[in-house]
Amino acid sequence: MRGQWLVLLALGLALTLAVGATLYWAPGAPERTWDRIARTGTIRVGYAWEPPFAYRDETGRVTGESPEVARVVLDRLGVLHVDWVQTSFGDLIPDLLTGRFDLIASGLFIRPDRARVVAFSPPSSCVVAALLVRAGNPLALHSLADIAASSNARLAVVSGAVEENDALASGVPSERLLRFPDADLALAGVLHGAADALALTGPTIQHMANTHPQVERARPFSGESKPAGCTAFAFRPKDELLRQHFDQFLLEFRGTPAHQRLVAPFGFADSLLFPESPESFPESPEPSSSPGQDDTHE
Repeated sequence: MRGQWLVLLALGLALTLAVGATLYWAPGAPERTWDRIARTGTIRVGYAWEPPFAYRDETGRVTGESPEVARVVLDRLGVLHVDWVQTSFGDLIPDLLTGRFDLIASGLFIRPDRARVVAFSPPSSCVVAALLVRAGNPLALHSLADIAASSNARLAVVSGAVEENDALASGVPSERLLRFPDADLALAGVLHGAADALALTGPTIQHMANTHPQVERARPFSGESKPAGCTAFAFRPKDELLRQHFDQFLLEFRGTPAHQRLVAPFGFADSLLFPESPESFPESPEPSSSPGQDDTHE
């Protein structure tokens, strides 16, 4: 009798597995992200406005270090159409995880807390920190410690960016931090006198200083002595196949003369120093659409 029960149990388990496999491979089963992209030739890419990492030029075309590198890699993957989706910096990861887009191309810094919820590509750039101040640097600010020591200096940061945590760790009181949803609004805070300085990455600060004579990059700045961090593309953890294909072509392209020519106009000529992997870092295409690849954006 016991043997019969064991046989029936085995048959039941086999039937369950067979039904499960049939349902998994059924036509109505959810399509994997990579399979959808390969079938349609279209991918949705999210970005937040922060020149020179990601922004739209005067023609409305999405450009910057991250979008241009992404275009090259996606072209190698056979992607024919990129649907660009703009969001706020703080919504990049939530919008990725809820499926609004398939990857982030926006100069997102690799951080342990982010790596717990998204899957990062190998770094696409490693950059130093920088400080934007009003022309002439009237408060003589050359470090985050200088801002902390001042009784009234106010620092603008982008909400959720690494500079916010760096400022707090350097002793800048939270009440003297002005948090903005994106880099342009943070810049406006300095231009209009709401903030005395803005902490962001070197390429972003240099771009702002080059385009607005009312402000300048603080020199020297203590944060320039070592890389502030590395940026990368980000994917949903479940989209491992998409990330693997993307990583393969990114690593082939990264650091080549063509890569250097592509990102040099955005101020990244001296930022192509890469660690072996994201975990090891502590805390000739021109910038134009690839042939046959077109864009739309929300």
